[in-house]
Amino acid sequence: MDRKQDQDPNVVSVQRKIGERSKTAATKYGVDTTRRDYGEVDWLTELQEELMDAAVYIEALLSNVNRVIEADMRKKRDVY
Repeated sequence: MDRKQDQDPNVVSVQRKIGERSKTAATKYGVDTTRRDYGEVDWLTELQEELMDAAVYIEALLSNVNRVIEADMRKKRDVY
C-alpha cells in the first residue's frame, strides 16, 4: 500500500506548516532550534510564553462560541 495514501491529512498539513515556519524563522531571525545561546531555562520560558498565548486564544474562542450558543438559545426560546 502506498505510504502517502495512508497519511493523515491533518498530520501532513501540520508537517507542511512546521516546514514553512522553520524557513520563515531562519530568514527572519537567522537562527534555528540548534542555537547554542539558549539554555534549558530559555527554552522553557519560550514554551511557557507560547502556551500562555495559546491559553488566551482558547479563551477568546470559547467566549465567541459561547456567545453564539447563547444567541442561538435565545432565538429558539423566542420561537417557542
